[in-house]
Amino acid sequence: MKNFLHKQREIIAILAYVAVVVGIVYFAIFPLLGRINSINDEIQQETMKQESVKLHIEQLPKIQKQYEALQASGDLMDVLLNKDKAVVLIERLEKLADSTGNEITIAVQQETAPVKKTQTKTATAAAVEDTLVANLPSADYLEMKISLNGSYNSIIEFIDLLEKFEYYADIIEIKINKEEANVSTVNSATVGMFSRSSSVTSKQPEKSLKRGELAASLGVVFYTN
Repeated sequence: MKNFLHKQREIIAILAYVAVVVGIVYFAIFPLLGRINSINDEIQQETMKQESVKLHIEQLPKIQKQYEALQASGDLMDVLLNKDKAVVLIERLEKLADSTGNEITIAVQQETAPVKKTQTKTATAAAVEDTLVANLPSADYLEMKISLNGSYNSIIEFIDLLEKFEYYADIIEIKINKEEANVSTVNSATVGMFSRSSSVTSKQPEKSLKRGELAASLGVVFYTN
């Protein structure tokens, strides 16, 4: 009888030890690993953002020279967007997203006073955006917010093709993360005559990201005539 009880105690002790180990792994180690991965993602996102901002600021003089060269050669009108054809532009952007395997949401941005921009952004972010916008080669442009859901490669492919787009444009802001889609940004109000355009969304705009998917938010200006 004593041997039986002794064995039972040993079994109970082993089971208790296993339960403690499993509990530590499940409730402590797994969340810790998840947090580490999350921090690593945040660092990568911030690094990409800083590199993107630095690249855009460095390219401002080059963009100005390209614009002036096109203007001097008389070819500028061929690559400027007619605001009356904004719907056509959106349809082409949708096709571009479809061909690269991304889901897309497009909103036409309304111009607002710089003071309002700073109300929803940090001072640094607002200063960076103000620098980019203030140094654009032309004040005549249509600003859009393009939200994408897709893989990293598909989003990069879309951006690459957008930079070679038929209409002259500049990307003034890039955000890529793993949060929910439809990331909101400042100046999200729609322009009256383009209200139909701003409501264009992907087939399932409220859907959460699939595993392995990223959400990207692009601020793009298309220069107009």
